[in-house]
Amino acid sequence: MNTLRDLKRRIKAVKNIGHITSAMKTLASAKIRKTEDRQNKVLLYESRLQEVMDELVQGADPGSLELLTNREPHRYGVVVMVSDMGFCGSFNHNILNAAHSFIKSGTPGEDRRVIAVGKKAISSFIRRGIPCELTVPRWNPDFATAQKIADKCVELFLQAKVDRIYVFYSKPITAGKLQAFRETFLPVSFEERVKHSGGDFLIEPDPLKALEAILPHFLSVKMHKLLLETRTGELKARIQAMTNATENAESLVNELTLQFFRARQESITREIIEITSGSEAMK
Repeated sequence: MNTLRDLKRRIKAVKNIGHITSAMKTLASAKIRKTEDRQNKVLLYESRLQEVMDELVQGADPGSLELLTNREPHRYGVVVMVSDMGFCGSFNHNILNAAHSFIKSGTPGEDRRVIAVGKKAISSFIRRGIPCELTVPRWNPDFATAQKIADKCVELFLQAKVDRIYVFYSKPITAGKLQAFRETFLPVSFEERVKHSGGDFLIEPDPLKALEAILPHFLSVKMHKLLLETRTGELKARIQAMTNATENAESLVNELTLQFFRARQESITREIIEITSGSEAMK
């Protein structure tokens, strides 16, 4: 009977785990619709803003703006975006593994300045004794958070503490597949475009000043896009991980239930044999 009791407890525990993973999948599915809608809007806005910036660059000297200066890279800034919690498969591991591989190629704190976004990234850098210029735990993919991170990146770049800033993040590239990405955040680069021949735009006060005024906002929008892509990737990874966990729980419950029925049948058979043997002995 102890075996039957233990199997009952295990079946109940696995069923409870299955209910939790199913609820987490449902919650992530509900959140991802809103996140994807925000992401699509920011992507559209960022592409239109990029077009405006490309036009302004044609009428200005980009070399006069420090944020556009492509210096010889010796010192790097590293922005690492991961989730605040687990239960999302290898999502965090892939990003952190790529970031740590890059950071190991230099001296952390000197020529590798780190900005950690997400509790998993912060704890990972603390365990390895890597100092962070900025930590953002419990982050939301909103514009205020993006502006805070972008401002810190601009500060490090303008103070010549870094020559280039990379962002390590992840996003879904195909259905159910995630990959870690590295994108250059600073210095800003623009596409080479053919100058229009049909008339010039009148820009006040002048293209250079307009570019200088819009550039910080453009960087915040770009960081906002990266945050939303990371959150979308996190939610899709969590949906997939919780789907697999729920299916595994259901499979394990079926297996344990079968073991339970077999054990109960053996127990009943054993009791019948004992009763029959005792009855025969009394004759």
